[in-house]
Amino acid sequence: MSLRQFLFYVHQYLGLFAFAFLLAAGVTGAVLVFKDELDAGLNADLFRREGAAQPTPSAALAMADRVQAAHGDLWIHRVNLRGGDGASLQFIVEARDAAKPLDHNEMFVDPADGTLVGQRQNEPGWGPRQIVNGLFIFHANLLAGEFGRILMGIVAVAWTISALAGLYLTFPQTAPFWRKWGHAWVLKLRSRLPRFMLDLHKASGLWLFIPTLLLAITSVALNFYYEAAEPVALSLSPALSPSPFEPGARSVPAGHTPTRTFSDIFPLAEDAAARRAPALEPTFAEYLPEYGLYAVAYVTKGADTYASLGPVFFLYDDTTGAPVYTDDPYNDGAGRATLRSIYPLHSGRVWGWPTRILVLILGLATIEMAITGFYVWWRKTGRNLFRRGLPATPPSASAQ
Repeated sequence: MSLRQFLFYVHQYLGLFAFAFLLAAGVTGAVLVFKDELDAGLNADLFRREGAAQPTPSAALAMADRVQAAHGDLWIHRVNLRGGDGASLQFIVEARDAAKPLDHNEMFVDPADGTLVGQRQNEPGWGPRQIVNGLFIFHANLLAGEFGRILMGIVAVAWTISALAGLYLTFPQTAPFWRKWGHAWVLKLRSRLPRFMLDLHKASGLWLFIPTLLLAITSVALNFYYEAAEPVALSLSPALSPSPFEPGARSVPAGHTPTRTFSDIFPLAEDAAARRAPALEPTFAEYLPEYGLYAVAYVTKGADTYASLGPVFFLYDDTTGAPVYTDDPYNDGAGRATLRSIYPLHSGRVWGWPTRILVLILGLATIEMAITGFYVWWRKTGRNLFRRGLPATPPSASAQ
């Protein structure tokens, strides 16, 4: 068997294996380009407060502290600081006692007076409260937990290998190479359907090869982050300082209670951010009870939260207020920067709307390439296999 024949079978059968999964990922990925906008639109009664002005970050965190003090059964895990005018304050919450779960994990508060607008349990579901997050989790793991995550990681590996094999199959076997290869990039709209589908499969794969390959590789990295992406990246280029999130690096005793609040920590983060870069502004704040840490995330003014390499985090001890760690991928090793680029690249948020639209196009192209690839296989091979598998046609009644 020649190399070309081998890669043809690799491309064909890995493509068939990944077919249904890539259709699902393409559809959900294209929708999730507008994840935040869809969620806010479907749940405007939670997200919007007409006439409300965006509070300052310090005012928003002071309100979070008041809500926290009034609800002794929960921790406020995250406070969104960039909702904009006319938006509710959004808090992500979790139960203090795992044995006493809450019936909600998000709270929405009127920024004017701190009154509760509403709350929801943002888990997968078909209702408007849950459907967007449900699509997000389905995209990641098919709603099948660890098994689904691993399966989608294997699909992403198959997708990556199939794409590389497909690129090789477009190379001409005889000279002149460049002139003949140029024909593979051209789509003739007046071709008959079988030829059109084959040409569309090849041309779209070539024109979008680099961003599609990047999407596939980042999918592998997201699904196998702790098993492969993180250890490989940090072994090649270690972080400049150890993270408190490394196994065994930091822990707090059961029943630990913080003595500091969001309002105590925020001025410390503001000073640290101002010293690091004057153009930084806060985008959200977090409390991590399992580590005894507060964190405030900063991005360049006006930038999307996950633009470029994402936020810079300043972390502080929840008891002493002492600085514990600064997670700054822009001033760290290449391994840390690579890891922090994975989600922005995969979601298209790395350069704002232009790259989000590119990911939308890639999602639609993934659907197209899966369908055209299946069509080509079905016409050349699949229908013949199907016919051979059918029982012989019985004689008609008139012939008996």
